[in-house]
Amino acid sequence: MKKILLIAYFYPPLGGAGTFRPLKFSKYLPKFGWKPYVITVKNSGVYSKDPSLMQDLPKGIRIERTYRIPIDLFSPIVKKTLGNYKVVYIPDLFIGWLLHTVSKGLQIIKRENVDVIFATAPPFTSLIIGCILKFFTGKPLISDYRDLWVDNEAIRPPTKFHESLERRLEKFVLNHSNIVITVSEGMKSLLCKNYELDPKKIIVIMNGYDPADFKNIKSIPEQKLRFTSIGSLYGLRRVDNFAKAFSRLLDKNPDLRTRVSLTFMGNIVKKHLECINKNNLDDVAEILPYSPHKDAISLIKNSDVLLIVIGQGNHIYTGKLFEYLYAKKFILMLADECAAANLIKRLHVGLTVPPDDVRKIEKALEEIIIKWRNKELKTKLKYAQIKEFNRVNLTQKLVKLLDTLVLHDP
Repeated sequence: MKKILLIAYFYPPLGGAGTFRPLKFSKYLPKFGWKPYVITVKNSGVYSKDPSLMQDLPKGIRIERTYRIPIDLFSPIVKKTLGNYKVVYIPDLFIGWLLHTVSKGLQIIKRENVDVIFATAPPFTSLIIGCILKFFTGKPLISDYRDLWVDNEAIRPPTKFHESLERRLEKFVLNHSNIVITVSEGMKSLLCKNYELDPKKIIVIMNGYDPADFKNIKSIPEQKLRFTSIGSLYGLRRVDNFAKAFSRLLDKNPDLRTRVSLTFMGNIVKKHLECINKNNLDDVAEILPYSPHKDAISLIKNSDVLLIVIGQGNHIYTGKLFEYLYAKKFILMLADECAAANLIKRLHVGLTVPPDDVRKIEKALEEIIIKWRNKELKTKLKYAQIKEFNRVNLTQKLVKLLDTLVLHDP
């Protein structure tokens, strides 16, 4: 078997959206003749954990867990003093993971004669680690972008000096990567434009769904119309206008209070929780904490309408979108014009509305109620339309790149 070293900070037993891409790649790579060796973090800190994901690991996989110097413990002090932790921590709070990971990576590459290095980000410290390992070993490097780095609207560099510094750092990573992978065409276009890259160097491998996750999940009959949101709500992912629109809908249709339910599962910041109370939705809303992935899949399968909230950035395909599609449920997306919204429209599986327009959200909710009463909520999506998002097929696409690198590597 050919060998690949995966550098992934987010990996089981850590949970969260960033875990699934490296997890599913490592799960299916052996199917195509590649043996994965994984380096992940030993002392992750306060991030959500889902030990049940360990059951998804391929038999015999080698995982090394490296120590992270916990410099992020000082980030509140830095933020309070300087206004932004990125003034000090470049490229991110995870830079303390670099030293031990580089040391361990060199050992693994030499001992196991690894063929290819694969680093996935964020955190973008992972990509720097990948570059250092390539420099010392000469092994080909794939840099995998799950999100943008310098051009990420949610985490901007604090000053022009920091932006210039990080752009030079990102350009170094991109230039020294043999292949760059992004999760959307929008991200690819932006990187090509900002760093004058050859488009052939950047390959799009989107996120997806794993049919195996849906096996043995029971359907539970429910008389109420169930709206569900899975995943974290923070920063630009706001539900205040949705809560206002939902409250207006119930005020105009009091009978619906006993016929609809609203469930949020995941890490939700306090201000988003408060908007539920402010809009008198306590009697219809249920707030569930971050839960094992199987529980999330069960909730998806047993809901009628699945809610997605996207902040700024037209390059984003939120990871859970593909599980929503596989479940063949009606989707309500709160987003401006973006790649994910275009996919919803192309597949005719739901409605997309601007997140800041309460009236349009309310109108969409009214349309959903009519469809529900007329028993027209089920989508007509065929699995053939989304088979490209199957994690097995996505891994096969990665394998073609790996095979090419090994073939051309002297």
